[in-house]
Amino acid sequence: MSLADQMVDELVQEELAETQLLFLEPTSEDLSGRVLDVGCGQNHYLVDHFISQEVDVEGVDRLAETNGRIIGADLGKDALPRPDNHYRTILAHMFTPFYIACGPSYRLFAASDLSIAVEVRIKALDIMQELLRVLEPGGRILCSPTIIELAHQVPGAAMEDRENSVPPDLLPPAPLPIFEDQNELCLLTTAVTYES
Repeated sequence: MSLADQMVDELVQEELAETQLLFLEPTSEDLSGRVLDVGCGQNHYLVDHFISQEVDVEGVDRLAETNGRIIGADLGKDALPRPDNHYRTILAHMFTPFYIACGPSYRLFAASDLSIAVEVRIKALDIMQELLRVLEPGGRILCSPTIIELAHQVPGAAMEDRENSVPPDLLPPAPLPIFEDQNELCLLTTAVTYES
């Protein structure tokens, strides 16, 4: 990679991290303890940004390889290799399982295959419970809107005459609030837990 390419790459990485921060808005208190970036991606821009700021941060993603501060794990199947109450703050930028666990995921699937919706909801709730396990008491989970939620902000996203538009009856509901209270999130995930 040439020096010019490297400079451009670093600039793009920093811009992507800054964009994520605009959505997540962590405070200095949020960053004063251990931080976990959930769904950090293979490029883990935000993790690298925080490392350069001397924040105690790790990232987890099912597509990433475990390496230093990056944990390669599928949270729907794998437990995080960390003790209970390990992180002060959990960041989730456009992390779809938050939406699925708390929203009506059945609308994302054909009505004829409700079993898929139930399976996806259960996996999302398993992810949420694992994240709550590693969140310290009084810690915060900061999440940004997902692509699904942002569709509500795009004018005409549900117009039927647009190519590649979302049919109005399949457009998921408007965004849910960001959860700042672990107990509030526990109550919500308990309320929507599927029991066979």
